[in-house]
Amino acid sequence: AAGTLEYAYDDWCLAEMALELGKTDDAKLFAKRAANYRNLFDAGTGFMRPRNKDGSWLTPFDPLAERQGKLRVWCEGTAYQYTFFVPHDVAGLIELMGGRDAFNEKLNTAFQRSVDDEFRTHYVNYGNQPSIQMAHLFNYSGAPWLAQKWVRAVKSKTFGGISPEDGYRGDEDQGQAGGLCVMMALGLFQTRGGAAREPVYEITSPVFDRITVHLNPRYYPGGRFTITTRNNSPENVYIQSALLNGKPLTKPWFTHRELIQGGTLELQLGPKPNKSWGGAPEDAPPSMSDETRCTNK
Repeated sequence: AAGTLEYAYDDWCLAEMALELGKTDDAKLFAKRAANYRNLFDAGTGFMRPRNKDGSWLTPFDPLAERQGKLRVWCEGTAYQYTFFVPHDVAGLIELMGGRDAFNEKLNTAFQRSVDDEFRTHYVNYGNQPSIQMAHLFNYSGAPWLAQKWVRAVKSKTFGGISPEDGYRGDEDQGQAGGLCVMMALGLFQTRGGAAREPVYEITSPVFDRITVHLNPRYYPGGRFTITTRNNSPENVYIQSALLNGKPLTKPWFTHRELIQGGTLELQLGPKPNKSWGGAPEDAPPSMSDETRCTNK
């Protein structure tokens, strides 16, 4: 079951590469296969669920267990965690799950039930890869303030220490965990792994007042990209407004192309969510389903 979801993402990556190479037939083939995640979604339970060889649902089913009976159907995760592993098509997943409200309720519940255990539970586990995009998914579902809240909480509780035990949770994945920690501290993330033809960065609230990203001149022309915050504190985790290169930014993301040109991202933070910032349907970062709809128009 885990492999089906991971291969769906891999196929989307191949579709993007094929498009870039002008191989449109290959792109269509891989894009169709990238939608295979839909075959694992069980509307009756609301979770991704393993199937038997004849196509029937595997029974019994426990969404909080890695094993189902004697079978290990998930890899270092559970159905609850893997249900949210559709990084290339979050919009399609939201639709499958009954819309934004249903999606947000299930995802927010997972984080609420994981706070006391530092986000290392059967609901959310930031000690392993299948969960690491989960907090950022609220940027796609009309609730970017929840992405800001939970990213800050995970950064503090799971990656907030300076020892190997408290700063880089997980087993052998210290490089990946360290990289995630850095991205959370910067307030930037790429749910789609930077594999899109037009990569984007999703925004949450940085932990620093000022960050300067020095761009390698061999590859990027912009020199440096600076992120600044106003009213930053452990309590002021919510973005009130944003400016990108001096112009209002009303959505919780911007493109890699804009970053490498150099410039500034300015964030005004506060103690309460600004639910009017970045939450409109058109403000969500790109997803495969949205791009396919546009292509088919």
